[in-house]
Amino acid sequence: MADRAKDQTESVTWAVKRYQGPLITQALRITGDLELAREVVQDTFLRFCGHRQKILNGRLSAWLFTVCRNRALDVVAKERRSQPVEDLNEWVSDDRQESPRQIVSRRDSLALVKTLIDGLTEREREIIRYKFEHGLSYREIGDALELTEGNVGYLLHQALQKIRKRYGAKESASRSKTYQKL
Repeated sequence: MADRAKDQTESVTWAVKRYQGPLITQALRITGDLELAREVVQDTFLRFCGHRQKILNGRLSAWLFTVCRNRALDVVAKERRSQPVEDLNEWVSDDRQESPRQIVSRRDSLALVKTLIDGLTEREREIIRYKFEHGLSYREIGDALELTEGNVGYLLHQALQKIRKRYGAKESASRSKTYQKL
């Protein structure tokens, strides 16, 4: 009996270490409030403790992200406030090897990509976040959003194509303006 309790404690500890940060990020994007996001994640892990045995069969990440997302949406609906937090500084590393010009160029590119991502549908933005911010597989994303793996792949491909196309158009326009000034 003691071994079982120890195994359960270790699995909860592992899950918290692995998923707490990405879940807080997800909840923060939905609620716009760090304290609310932390409460949502805490509630998610409490629910995990109650359902742990039923969901450990390879679907843990999808279950956690789904519960967290739904809980955050419930909190926002109840609180009637939604202020998405978008801080590009968290995406920009503190790399002292770069020149100021390189840093500004990278920040400008990140700002442009963020703007292009903001122009996607909510579902496309969510799939991109799950894939690139949280590192979920197509299956895990599909489970979280109730889509097939093929549909996730298709939607992700379409979203990335839109971003590439729009990015190329913006970069071309930017270069044209630079040449016109010369």
